Formats: sequence, C-alpha cells, structure tokens
Amino acid sequence: MSVKVQYTIPGWEPSPSAAPLPDTAPVVFEERLRQLGRPAATTWQQVLHLDSPQPGDLALPPPPRPFAHVYSDPAEDRRRWQGLLRRHLTSPAPATPEVARMLAALARMEQNEMEIETRMTIESQE
Repeated sequence: MSVKVQYTIPGWEPSPSAAPLPDTAPVVFEERLRQLGRPAATTWQQVLHLDSPQPGDLALPPPPRPFAHVYSDPAEDRRRWQGLLRRHLTSPAPATPEVARMLAALARMEQNEMEIETRMTIESQE
C-alpha cells in the first residue's frame, strides 16, 4: 500500500525559475553579511579611531575636597556616628515600621562592632 502526500497547495506552487542556484546563494549571503558587519566610517576621526577614549582618558583624578569639609580621624567619625545613632534610638518612636527595623539593625551592628573591638583590645594585651 502506498500513500501519496501532496506537500503544496494547488495554485500556490513555487515556480522553478524563482529558486536560487545552490552554488551562488551562499556566496551572495556571505558577502552581504560582511558588508553589514563593517560599519561605514563617516568622518576621518572615526577612520583613525580618534572618537574612542584613549587608554589614559579613562583614569580620572578624584574630585577636589570641598573647603568646608574638615578631615577627621576614624575615632572621631565613630564617636559622631554613635552619637547620631543614640539620639535616634532615644527619640520618640519612629514614624514607620521600616525605620524602626533599620534603627534596630543599626543598633545590633553597633553592638557587634563594640564586641569585636573589645575582643581585639583584650587579645592585643595578652
């Protein structure tokens, strides 16, 4: 028993002359890809790649320090931070639960930091 399957819809058959030759189609396609892969340089700066950053251009110096900023040592910064945190912890209840959670997390971090500092001090004296 044999079954014949018709793969084309009657009236919609492709014409034999429209099919490209297998030898020429890949070459034309490959050339088209090569043309698309190369961007067309429009200015002489683009041709010489002067429009892209040079190796030294990416290293920027740090911004100048503001005149009003006074340098303080880490111990002074720590004292300021602890004072700020104590003021917020002793003030009336925070406005939102998110702020209360953040203050509780910061208080735990400060407690952990103080424990570590105490341990390091004790170990350095031994």
